[in-house]
Amino acid sequence: MNIVIKDKNKFDQIKDKILQAGWDKLQILSDFDRTLTYGLVDGKKSSSLLSLFEKSCKFGEEYNIQAKALFDKYYPIEVDLSIPLEERKKEMVNWWLEVYNLFVKYGLKKSDLEEVIKSSDLKLRDGVFEFLQFLKEKNIPLIIFSATGCGEMVEMFLRKNNCNFPNIYYIVNKLKWDENGKAVS
Repeated sequence: MNIVIKDKNKFDQIKDKILQAGWDKLQILSDFDRTLTYGLVDGKKSSSLLSLFEKSCKFGEEYNIQAKALFDKYYPIEVDLSIPLEERKKEMVNWWLEVYNLFVKYGLKKSDLEEVIKSSDLKLRDGVFEFLQFLKEKNIPLIIFSATGCGEMVEMFLRKNNCNFPNIYYIVNKLKWDENGKAVS
């Protein structure tokens, strides 16, 4: 594992402040996809939670064609820094709303998400489980931010890996479900 510290003196100062303040003053913020999980596997970009769902072919080829069309339309906007940030943010909201509409159209159920997580080969990065255990033992809050289309999958994944601890909080996009566990919006 390679760790790059741009300014060792500043790093040491921050570390000392954390140690002096104590664990009870610390909280950790983290993204999920390709941060807590691997970013590359065998030299290839690893799957995000949403792409795992698409790869599962749960809804068949027509769903995948429509989902890919949304990706092809919106991803270039997401990464085009010449487009003003506010405009890109607006388009990202539109992207997710269209993805959610597809989920509703194709009858997504919570059990579909659980099935995809259960059968996925997504893996925590080396050392992440131990890191999450340490945070739990010290009662240090971990706030996971994720823009993945189904934020519920983050918690499902951590539960599958026996590390959905009570000190973990989620700020994620979520669907609304009916009483039968079917996505409604």
